[in-house]
Amino acid sequence: MTTTSSVLTGASTRRTAERTAVLDKANVGDIRGALGTISVDDTGRRSSLSARLKTLLAIVGPGLIVMVGDNDAGAFSTYGQAGQVYGTKLLWTFLLLIPVIYVNQEMVLRLGAVTSVGFAKLILERFGRFWGAFSVIALFVVNALTIITEFIGIALAASYLGVPRIVSVILASVVIVLAAGTGSLRRFERVALFFCAGTFLLIPLYVLAHPPAGQMAAGFVLPTVPGGGSSGLSTVMLLIIAIVGTTVAPWQLFFQQSYVIDKRITPRFMRYEKTDLWIGIVTVIVGGGALMGATAAAFAGPRSRRVRGVAVHRVRGRRHARAEALAAPGSAAGEGLLRDVRGADRFGRGDRACAWLAARPADGGCAGALRRAAAQPDRLPAAALQ
Repeated sequence: MTTTSSVLTGASTRRTAERTAVLDKANVGDIRGALGTISVDDTGRRSSLSARLKTLLAIVGPGLIVMVGDNDAGAFSTYGQAGQVYGTKLLWTFLLLIPVIYVNQEMVLRLGAVTSVGFAKLILERFGRFWGAFSVIALFVVNALTIITEFIGIALAASYLGVPRIVSVILASVVIVLAAGTGSLRRFERVALFFCAGTFLLIPLYVLAHPPAGQMAAGFVLPTVPGGGSSGLSTVMLLIIAIVGTTVAPWQLFFQQSYVIDKRITPRFMRYEKTDLWIGIVTVIVGGGALMGATAAAFAGPRSRRVRGVAVHRVRGRRHARAEALAAPGSAAGEGLLRDVRGADRFGRGDRACAWLAARPADGGCAGALRRAAAQPDRLPAAALQ
């Protein structure tokens, strides 16, 4: 009996010694969120609605930021391409992803709250050094590539606003470094939530494009795989895979679990953190759906002729919006001729060319003028070039 007890005690001691992932002092203390604070000594029940709301405001952050953070440049281009090419027919992929997103992220928020250990550390302890190193190296490589796409998106967006690309990239880098390197989780969270609020700008874009509500509803609840033939099917399947890949990403697991630990969220506030996660899921679905619906209304289907000018007006500027609105009912050649953001670059003097086209009546005469200009740009009337 004594020998058995000694063996068990020795095994327990070895397991304790081998366990290196332990809770340190930095993970104990007040929950200091961007929108509120919960004292470490606050152990009272939240019986009133106002008390529950204040608690939720203090907890909110990890779930919302991790979900909205994936509505990035890659997601915008993917959702935009889906809306432009297939209209609203791929909206159902968002609803299909909801259970996948929730199961993954709810798992890591529980792991973080209960163990107070990061996701990579748990992989290392459970599966050994090889898989622990593999997960971290893979995460590093994928994140490096993702950061490149983010700065490409920043540069392109800034160029539309007239800001030089190199300037926009430098400014964005400074903001990111300052937000992440100040040593304050609360300051980082406030900056992150500020940028998350930008997602809601997609709602007025959706309202401006106002795609048919029935068409949007059908796209969400009626799964369809558009495209005919093997080549068309392979193309749409690649796009569906891209939608899944840009919405569900490995970095989210590592980020949210570490965030829960850094924010000192314990199992006691699990219900509030799950609510925070649902807020993030709803936000990313609404934002992605609004973007896909807006691009579908602006660039796909018969309504695009009328709506396209409005959508492009908000994105590319007043002069080019006129050119795009006139080019759409005219011909594909005229549309391609005027598609550059500065408008009618092939004419040499885009501003006056756009003004000349805008002065034409929106009828067959304008369409004919566009077709002739596309076919023979050198013969554009002199009034457009003076």
